[in-house]
Amino acid sequence: MIFVYKFTTNRIPVASPSIMETNSLDGVEIKFDLDNESNLKEIAFKVRGVEISYTDDKAIITDIPLIKEKVFKICCYLVNMALIQTSSDLGDPRKILLASPEVCSETEEEREIFQKIPRRIVQSVQLSWNITKKWDLTRYAEKYEKSAVYSTIADALRVNDEFLRFQQLYKVIEHCFSGSGKNLDKKVSKFLLQYDPCFTEDVIQGLRDLRRRMVHPDARDGHISAEKYGLYIGEIREKFKVLNKACYILLEHAPSV
Repeated sequence: MIFVYKFTTNRIPVASPSIMETNSLDGVEIKFDLDNESNLKEIAFKVRGVEISYTDDKAIITDIPLIKEKVFKICCYLVNMALIQTSSDLGDPRKILLASPEVCSETEEEREIFQKIPRRIVQSVQLSWNITKKWDLTRYAEKYEKSAVYSTIADALRVNDEFLRFQQLYKVIEHCFSGSGKNLDKKVSKFLLQYDPCFTEDVIQGLRDLRRRMVHPDARDGHISAEKYGLYIGEIREKFKVLNKACYILLEHAPSV
């Protein structure tokens, strides 16, 4: 299979039209697309020779962490290089991970498989607060004591980056409960289990551990830095769903903070 990731950039002028030629870095083909005024407008990353793999329900997997990690690392490198050389920001490379790649067959055998078997598309995480067309003001006064929680969740809603959104949303737990480590996990789990049986101490610890690894470069079990974001995107998305559910419960039921 062929995977193609496209990164739409903020437009900056480039020095030479030869940049239009396809280059390769660490096994990834890179094509720079310019507009009529020789401004960079898009970078395409193409990975060839991807073996077909399947989900348990026999769909073709199009979300492969190792490939995403490599493409994301190269994209980060190019964005950082452009910023250092030109003082112009091409954009946030993490957005390349928010959409699934374009997937093409590479052989006749793969073309036949594609016609018969669906591909599993992985979408980016979205916050699942209830959205209505009209703002309900009937309860605004009774929620005022939770203004800090509302502020934290609103900040998370404003963030388009999944990596930063998870870190921001975890602060809701810290607003609502004191303590740290396993003591904090126990408090949070005990409260949330009243509303949903999924919130065991192990689950809450998993949220805390992920956030810790994002924040602390010296994390014992490995720092999840920006370059490694692509490798952990699946874990971040799954745990975000759990954290999102926890925050909704806390917004409705947690004691005043």
